[in-house]
Amino acid sequence: MRSASAPCISSMVGIFRNEKFMPKILVVDDELCCAYLTALLTRSGYAVSRLRNGRALAKTITGERFDAIITDLYMREIDGIEILRDVKRLAPGMPVIGISGESYFGYRQEAISRAMTVLGASAVLDKPVDGEALLAALRRALEPRGIDRSPAGAESDDRRAPSRRTR
Repeated sequence: MRSASAPCISSMVGIFRNEKFMPKILVVDDELCCAYLTALLTRSGYAVSRLRNGRALAKTITGERFDAIITDLYMREIDGIEILRDVKRLAPGMPVIGISGESYFGYRQEAISRAMTVLGASAVLDKPVDGEALLAALRRALEPRGIDRSPAGAESDDRRAPSRRTR
């Protein structure tokens, strides 16, 4: 037999899992990586919206609330630097994380990564994206915005160091 408090607890969990209370991330990527990022972020407790290119970026970020943006650096129509410039013009405090798989450009990739950092990117990561590195960069980027906790409903990370308790 269930206790009388069980429905209350499960409804509270539902409230915290509600997307209105979850940090919202916009992923801009024209490749299959977008599906991987969406799955990773959703599983980690983030609400995710996707754009396949930067053409609708201005309309999207002025029409919806986002806590951060993750963008590919190399896309056919609009690249990551243009996206970063648009975001900083339209939403100056918005954290932007750049990702890139174009390592064969050598010095050009390094120059673009540095430019992204100088223009205000929170981080620039290489593809294939390491999920833990991306989540750590995202947590650091969200911290100054007052989102300094793990997202509600995120899976626990069993690899953390055990807490030390004093007697």
